[in-house]
Amino acid sequence: MGNSTDINNLKTWLAHTLAWLKVDKTTGSLQRPHLQMLDLMARAREQNHPNDVWEIIGQLEELTTQASIQEQGEIFLNCAKMAGELENLKEAGRLCNAAEAKFRSYPHQHGVSLWMFGCIQWASHQRVKAISSWREAIQIFKAREASLHIDANRMGWYTQILPKLETYLEVAIENDALPEYEDDPTGDSNVPSASSSSASSLDILKWLFIPVSDSVPAGGFGAVGHDPENTPLGVTEVFIEDEAYSIHSLRGNAQRWNEIVINPAERYHTVRVTGNSMNNAKPTPIRNGDYILVRLQSHARDNDIVIATLNEPDPLGTVKRLGFTGGRITLRPESLDPNIQNDPNFDRAYSLDEVRISGIVEAVFKKKNGH
Repeated sequence: MGNSTDINNLKTWLAHTLAWLKVDKTTGSLQRPHLQMLDLMARAREQNHPNDVWEIIGQLEELTTQASIQEQGEIFLNCAKMAGELENLKEAGRLCNAAEAKFRSYPHQHGVSLWMFGCIQWASHQRVKAISSWREAIQIFKAREASLHIDANRMGWYTQILPKLETYLEVAIENDALPEYEDDPTGDSNVPSASSSSASSLDILKWLFIPVSDSVPAGGFGAVGHDPENTPLGVTEVFIEDEAYSIHSLRGNAQRWNEIVINPAERYHTVRVTGNSMNNAKPTPIRNGDYILVRLQSHARDNDIVIATLNEPDPLGTVKRLGFTGGRITLRPESLDPNIQNDPNFDRAYSLDEVRISGIVEAVFKKKNGH
């Protein structure tokens, strides 16, 4: 175990560095069972039940067999953070090392896990290994910054944090101590938007999940209806940057065409569309400048409109019509543009291992004073 100052600084570092995962908006969301287990783990920690925490960590490790590679890495990092909070640096290191192995094909996440690993190694008196992990993380982030030179929004975080990381490394070596954490640019202001032709990430709008009660009297006191489990809230209009947008549902769970149903059990992102590759989609065209409501999940059915990404080290995404043909996946445009219609790249069929589904498009939001 490290000294008390290093341990306290480590706990702060693990909490904040874990949040860096979400800076890269290509990271998907964990499945609901995993989120529930992580919540149970956090509550057990708050209630000072360490045995329960370790039991849940073991259960989460078993559950990773049913998760994607990225999900496995994120689960391991969450468990590593919790092990660090319980001051079991050996387990924290093991779990962080497992996450680092999972993230090797995902540069941003790989860099994050290496920086966390370096913090654990330093607190465990493995100074040389810590320095190596930190330097590798910095090199990965520098490469990410260089590769995103045409995307100023995504590049901004790396530009701001890299000098700080270099300073942290120098301070650690000079003072022979894990430096105190200082604020870093991990806010959501630099959130790039998605595109129907190259949707590299998700522009998030916050959704309010409101429970719907059966009844409540407006006169005297009386019986109040109970909230039915997962009762959905119907929404018919949204405002984005103070402009009204009409709703065009693409799914069959709404009673009216201009209504969507927000299910409290699900997670959603709202994404701005750029490009014309789906401007002839049915039942509603998805045009440049529209917003789409995406229900986050990793599976979809044939003929769903989805956000899909290629399983590559620097994945790019797209909004397309999903098709399953002979055990392979097609991502079909639906466009009035003849250049897109005749583009041979859209005739390609992918193997199931090449494509990852990020979510299903539930609805399209269109400006009321527009098209």
